[in-house]
Amino acid sequence: MPDDHWIEITAHVAPADVDSVAGLFADVSIGGVVIEPAILPSDDIEFAFEELDKPTMVRIYVPEPFVSVERRRLRSQLMTLPLTEALPRLRYRALISPNWADEWKRFYEIQHVGEGFVIRPTWIEYEAKPDDLVIDLDPGAAFGTGQHETTRLCLAALERWQTAGGSVLDLGCGSGILSIGAARLGATEVLGLDIDPDAIAVSNKNTAVNGVGSRVRIQVGSLGDDWPSELGPDIAFVELVIANISSRAVLRLLPEIAVAARAGGMVILSGFLGRDVDEIEQAVDEIGLERLETTTEGDWACLAAQVPATE
Repeated sequence: MPDDHWIEITAHVAPADVDSVAGLFADVSIGGVVIEPAILPSDDIEFAFEELDKPTMVRIYVPEPFVSVERRRLRSQLMTLPLTEALPRLRYRALISPNWADEWKRFYEIQHVGEGFVIRPTWIEYEAKPDDLVIDLDPGAAFGTGQHETTRLCLAALERWQTAGGSVLDLGCGSGILSIGAARLGATEVLGLDIDPDAIAVSNKNTAVNGVGSRVRIQVGSLGDDWPSELGPDIAFVELVIANISSRAVLRLLPEIAVAARAGGMVILSGFLGRDVDEIEQAVDEIGLERLETTTEGDWACLAAQVPATE
């Protein structure tokens, strides 16, 4: 409930002792146990990391008040555990529980992206200007809120390179924000694909809210072996393919992406870090696409290329 008060209890625990402490904490907490090991992200493999031999944070949440006698009892119980290292003093922090259903919304605001895009969270009022390309968005659990650098880079690239009246393939459509953006720029037909069924539900909701559902079709799937069978065996060539996915996925799908865009068509690639630009650019060159620009924001990058026109 919105007015509930909670106590956060944190212990810094040696890695070998995490299971013992977490098990005891689980008996005290009315919810789950949060375990946060110390990690070192990999520089070579995306989303990979190494767990370090350093103290792990173990957290639980209990209703307030958690009075002195209860705290002493918890400490006594911990002291009975066969731990390899002595526990430092527990950390207690009082929390006021917000309305979790709405709390995440406070991190979103009106965003102006590129020359004309305006990303409006659906719960915020905004008076649009005549030239605004407004995208009304409720991101839900899907990627693509406009908060991330790659989404903004892709929207700006669409403004520069999309031709009005053409067809667009949005690979890894997430919330549908890029599909909606392409429709706002005049695409007559947009196909959004994502391998996450939850993203499909969010995308369909957002395309309906924005009134572009008649021009935007959202399906579960991807290129290659994940191509949706209900769309037929062969992909129809499109004027533009946009793929805001990871560097590994870009490299794996690049041959299919190059084939999906018709001769003279455009390819916009993002979702990768600036440190991966050289590898992406080399792969684009090797497959025969003509690089047009590479843009960056923060640590992230976006590359636009063109399929050679037929002689």
